[in-house]
Amino acid sequence: MGSCFSCCSKDRVPHHHSKAQPTRQALNPPESSQPLNSQHMGQAAPSVLRHSLGTRASEESAVPPTCSGASIGSNGSNSKSLPMQKLPSDRKVSVASCAVDSSKRISGSSREVSDIKITALFETYYDVDENCILADGIERLCTDLNVQPEEFRVLLLAWKFNAETMCRFSRTEFVEGCRCLQVDSVRQIQSRLPDLVEEVGNKDRFRDFYRWTYTFGLDSEQLQRILPIDMAINLWRLVFTLNEPSILPRWISFLEKHPIIQGIPKDTWDTFLNFAEVIDDDLGNYDETEAWPALFDDFVEYENDRQNQNLVSELSEKDSNPLT
Repeated sequence: MGSCFSCCSKDRVPHHHSKAQPTRQALNPPESSQPLNSQHMGQAAPSVLRHSLGTRASEESAVPPTCSGASIGSNGSNSKSLPMQKLPSDRKVSVASCAVDSSKRISGSSREVSDIKITALFETYYDVDENCILADGIERLCTDLNVQPEEFRVLLLAWKFNAETMCRFSRTEFVEGCRCLQVDSVRQIQSRLPDLVEEVGNKDRFRDFYRWTYTFGLDSEQLQRILPIDMAINLWRLVFTLNEPSILPRWISFLEKHPIIQGIPKDTWDTFLNFAEVIDDDLGNYDETEAWPALFDDFVEYENDRQNQNLVSELSEKDSNPLT
């Protein structure tokens, strides 16, 4: 999964966010806009590919004053993201709809797992000083699992571990995640990966997985509340590995051709899943009077203009070559 486990360590900075506006935004923001700055955005991760596993890029992403995470225009309409809650300190947990008790050995429908073995497995990969599995440990775990860090299945595993941030599995996340999956060895984790793929074939489970991915992509060290656009694009590509919406390539192309869009608020991320499910390929059933994020209005207008331009070009070409 590559930089699906990227991490950094920089000074924490405060963040402010305001209520998202559902109304249409212009390309040029009003003078009263409240622009996002680099503190709001945190440091943008360049990719979710393997080359950036380990640490985020050292250069800060400078956000221009005209930037808005919710629209091509800017009026400070940033939605408040929901921070991932830490697992409780006691032994009872509920991770991804999987509740387990605090017994030393857990009897499952098909196997028993040992806390001692799970702890030993964690300590095979963990960093002693940090008491967490960090980037190099995750790479070694992926090697033993015979998967690549940038794979969709590794993102699913992080989801089942309820991982709070990239490039790190805490002791609690790993141990409770293994207990939830009822695994205590590399071989058993490997055997459960196809089950995780099958699980997100369920619409409700995929929705849970999709929404978790947004928080996972945020840089917790920078207290990010807006997902940097590069990270959002790469996570969209990854999260839809099994069932890519037909609208996704055009959506990503639109984002890439408008560098003024520097980040994606959580409400835009969450709503895109519904947008992709209910809006027709020709966008004909899109109603801008409904409560869609303003960025979707911009996208639909852009696509309609592009389609009209293509039609005009085709007609002009036929007029200039009447015999063809």
